[in-house]
Amino acid sequence: MAKFRRLFDYLDEQGIDSALVATAVGLDAAQIERAAADDELPGLYYGRLYNETVGRLQCNDLTLPWGAGIGGKPFRLMAFCIVSCRTLGEALERAMDFESVVSPQIKGDRITLERDGKLARLVYQYRLLDAQNRFVPRAMQGTLWPLVVGRGSGLTVWHAFCGWLIGRSLELGAVGVGVPVLPERYREKLARLFACPVNVAEGNSWLEFPVHFLDCRLVHDAESLEDMLRNGPYQLMQMDSKPSSTSAAIRSLLGNKFTGGLPSFEDIAARLEMSPSSLRRRLMNEQTSYQRLKDDCRRDEAIHLLESSDLSVAAIGERLGFTETSSFIRSFRGWTGTTPRGFRDRRIDAGDPELP
Repeated sequence: MAKFRRLFDYLDEQGIDSALVATAVGLDAAQIERAAADDELPGLYYGRLYNETVGRLQCNDLTLPWGAGIGGKPFRLMAFCIVSCRTLGEALERAMDFESVVSPQIKGDRITLERDGKLARLVYQYRLLDAQNRFVPRAMQGTLWPLVVGRGSGLTVWHAFCGWLIGRSLELGAVGVGVPVLPERYREKLARLFACPVNVAEGNSWLEFPVHFLDCRLVHDAESLEDMLRNGPYQLMQMDSKPSSTSAAIRSLLGNKFTGGLPSFEDIAARLEMSPSSLRRRLMNEQTSYQRLKDDCRRDEAIHLLESSDLSVAAIGERLGFTETSSFIRSFRGWTGTTPRGFRDRRIDAGDPELP
């Protein structure tokens, strides 16, 4: 809850009604303010709140100076430009071309790709534009933190995004953050996230990884990209969570399109470039299964459609691949403890949405 509150405080500081933004994504700001600071909400809701915040703050398409601009229009356009590429290397080359055109006008950041023998470097060039200073929280103004957060968060987004594109974690050998001083707590946080040494770097920031990752095939298309962008940071946070990286990759492959049937376990293993037995062991280590992941994806999409559309329960069940409405209702009750109609009624009852 403390993380949600910090975002609410920032919105209010920027002159935007945080309660209205919360309502727009199905949250009740008053309930969050009353809750204990260490209470938790699903990360999915923070991702939605973050995306809504970015949309409200954009001014003449100027991107926000952190997180590589995720949630903004330039990041979205860049992502759609590269998702049709065959390999990660091709995608990053195309992203370089896109950002070389866009960055000077509305972004203070861009990437370049370097190869040196068996290693590759994704170089992250970042500067805080004068026009972006209005987005810097008051508590950070006049300190080193805008530079640290801008460069550090940009690296985390690109690392997670590359992993999402290829359906597996991008294994790093080293990371350099282009700042004069890196606060120790922040360095430790990045080191845990990247699972490798993190050092102060002269000049630009960078991620270093084995060059063979550039030959990994992209496992996504425009439809699954649309789903990722809708939930934004949520899926990328999952990709950067080591214990759940394989599960997150499978969830992103499944997406939210179920009418044509779900891929077989063997198909998923082939898309992830591993044997079925290896994939099964990974899922067992993560204390989950392919069936559970399929159920989770259908549950999340059912909740999204019940919250954001006027589709009937029968139509939603059909979209989720159920041949009988009764089967959908029975499954939804097993997932959530209530029926689809009961869930929808509670969300709109007296204009006081219930927090999940």
